[in-house]
Amino acid sequence: MRNIVIVQQYVPSYRIPFFEALSATLEMQEIELTVAASTPPRSLSKRSDSADAKWITRVPEYRIDAVGKSLILGGSHKSWKKSDGVILPLQGTCIDSYRALMGANRHSRRVGLWGHVKSYVNAPNRIDIAAERWLMERADQIFAYTPGGARFAVASGIKSNKITTVMNSVNTDSLEIARKSLTDSKVKDFRGKYDIPNEHNISYIGALDESKRIKFLCNVLDKLWIEDPSITLLVGGRGDQEHLLNDAVKRGQCKMLGYVDDEAKALMGHVSAAIVIPGRIGLVAVESLLLGLPILSTNWPYHAPESEYLTEGSTLYTSENTIPAYAHLIMKSVNGGTKKFPNEGCPIYPTLANMVQNFTTGISKMLS
Repeated sequence: MRNIVIVQQYVPSYRIPFFEALSATLEMQEIELTVAASTPPRSLSKRSDSADAKWITRVPEYRIDAVGKSLILGGSHKSWKKSDGVILPLQGTCIDSYRALMGANRHSRRVGLWGHVKSYVNAPNRIDIAAERWLMERADQIFAYTPGGARFAVASGIKSNKITTVMNSVNTDSLEIARKSLTDSKVKDFRGKYDIPNEHNISYIGALDESKRIKFLCNVLDKLWIEDPSITLLVGGRGDQEHLLNDAVKRGQCKMLGYVDDEAKALMGHVSAAIVIPGRIGLVAVESLLLGLPILSTNWPYHAPESEYLTEGSTLYTSENTIPAYAHLIMKSVNGGTKKFPNEGCPIYPTLANMVQNFTTGISKMLS
């Protein structure tokens, strides 16, 4: 049986179903999967979403953080030095990715790189772009999150047969079941538990950290409290910036639900007009499509690849990147200016099964 190793910074709980399904699918092709992962860095640890599983091999991660950049010095190489293939981060600052492509066993071990490919969540940097192009040129397979990343790789000179478009997603099975099994009684209990009004509600689902622009959201809430105090924000998530919402919580404008399961997400979707994400739109795009809720965002330039799944004017509404403009968009939404869309008629979104099949195909190409 051949074996491959996928290296991750850490494994968040939402990735467990993907790796479980991928492992089972690869096993049918006589390929054994190991995931080599460290623990979350301090900046991500307060998300409280790190997970463990029998197929995870814990590895150290040595890094230097300076001037807003992280140089990852390595630590995973012992986990994959005897493997038939390894998939590492496509990241110009990851030393292990260079080590895999330049190592003594390079010709007997296949190397894949997995990442955004394009600079979505940061401003493009010439050095990073050049380094990542160098890595891509020498890798056996590139695993791009979305079509935009794949197109960028082709435009950078990478042959299309070396690129797998993963269509990054999450397991939505339990969320769909939860949505379909909602009852009037469950909704009533949910409203009562958190003292949620009958109308003018919006939801936030995701991590509460800098990438999501929680400070900006707080400033918008301050303005909304003056302009329309009837608007209530339901927050499902944890993070190192959740304390910034304390003032909104104290005045009853914001309801903190903590880390939410799929039933809570379904209930949030049922009682809300929209999902607010002023900062980075990521995998919440997939969940919003299933819930039938539009996302309200800004034209801030650093959204994640999954924002490509949304369509402006139907599943996504975007304001200028200012506090007054975003507050106006929210007020417009809760007063009927944006519409929920029927789940049966929502745009097709990538499922976990799609992602597993795409990744399996890419691994087969990489090992061939």
